Amino acid sequence: MDHKDENDETKMEKYSNISMSKKAVLEGRELGVGDRVERYPMFQPGGERKGIIVDAQYDTGMEHLRDVSTGQTSRSGIFTVQFDSGRTQDIDGSELNYMERYSDIPISKIAYKRDPEKEVQILESEEPYQAYWYVARTLKDRWPEAESLILTDPGTAFRYAATIIKGRWPEAEPQIMKEPDFAVLYAKEIIKGRWPEAEPFILEHPNAAYKYALWVIKGRWPEAEPIIATHPFSAHMYAERILKNRWPEAEPAIKTDRMYWNDYQEFLREIGKGMDIWQSDDWD
Repeated sequence: MDHKDENDETKMEKYSNISMSKKAVLEGRELGVGDRVERYPMFQPGGERKGIIVDAQYDTGMEHLRDVSTGQTSRSGIFTVQFDSGRTQDIDGSELNYMERYSDIPISKIAYKRDPEKEVQILESEEPYQAYWYVARTLKDRWPEAESLILTDPGTAFRYAATIIKGRWPEAEPQIMKEPDFAVLYAKEIIKGRWPEAEPFILEHPNAAYKYALWVIKGRWPEAEPIIATHPFSAHMYAERILKNRWPEAEPAIKTDRMYWNDYQEFLREIGKGMDIWQSDDWD
């Protein structure tokens, strides 16, 4: 039966794994979740081409709209299409032609069908991010069998705690704290306060220490100031946003970078502490 002749009940039965709203055909819009699309024959000769978009990963900063005259999207991104057979595939937006709006449900409400064979492959791959990505868009809940793999990578473990567990993940904390940037994010987003056990690791990285002082401590962090003072960007930002004052101890480091030194001088002039000698182009 041709898709155009199907009624809504038939369509909803075909895509029973998706909770659908009533079909709405919208012209002149971007490709997105819920759109029924067709892959151009040149990209899929002789194969299945029609399906529905169930996930969308847009390229940052690309806001081009679909060409209404041709139906082709110029939006840069990767779209996961569930074909009529039930098979899913990630496809570049340039290969897809918009057919009609099928559902107004948000991405967060869509779940793929579990794929036991794929789960075995992911676990055997020993790739933490593959496991996290499968959980995030398929299971949308904890996957205990994969957690020992996910926690091996600090960044992936942080994302799992933030988006899946939505809280502290004690088993992963020894790993997360070893990566200063993610340790700061974990303290800020998950613990929502200081994380003493991670502070020795954060203190090893000037920019992480500055962000920890700014976002978590929300004020001076004396123990970190000697390390922050060695990094031109972090030092000038710490002076401007936390000390809100001149920081003589950090000036030798800030002066090694002309751009940050100029920014620092401008900040000092704004607070009425500029000095003529700092206008010199003498770079020791």
